[in-house]
Amino acid sequence: MSSQQDNTTQHILIVGAGVAGNALALFLDKAASHPLSKRKFTCTVYEAYPRSEKVYIGGGLGLAPNGVAILASLGLEKQVHERGGLAKGSTFWTEAGTQIGHWSHEGFGDYMYGMMRSTIYDIVSEELNKKGLSIAYEMRVVKAEERGDKVYVEFADGSSAQGDYLIACDGISSVETRLTLRR
Repeated sequence: MSSQQDNTTQHILIVGAGVAGNALALFLDKAASHPLSKRKFTCTVYEAYPRSEKVYIGGGLGLAPNGVAILASLGLEKQVHERGGLAKGSTFWTEAGTQIGHWSHEGFGDYMYGMMRSTIYDIVSEELNKKGLSIAYEMRVVKAEERGDKVYVEFADGSSAQGDYLIACDGISSVETRLTLRR
């Protein structure tokens, strides 16, 4: 194996601009800019919905210490601490009001933070914008296929894109997932 850096830049198509797709774009950017990276990546994030909808689907959640650590590795720990509600413990109750469990979140490196899914989306999306990584909105994938060593996607508006990899971050019922699972 050669220790020389591969100067080839690979392009990754990310379909889905929710929390997962946007976080993935940030991680790829981080990996590509790391001085020890042997490969360079670029990526484009494609979202089926208009920008104005901001993907505010979902309710509240508890972001466990390992989730906080993941966002901290992207430099987003301060935003999580400032915008989330600190939870130092968790208690579980039955519908009848009987406590069935409790544990402290002490000793896990960080605490759990309660927040709306949309808050996590905003934190990750704001960082994406700060880094100049863009999202192409209203780009619904209708077809995806491999041709040789490239992947091609076609969008509902008739346009297309090609890349070296395609990563579906738009849910279990996405076109990309159905195509992949058929194999």
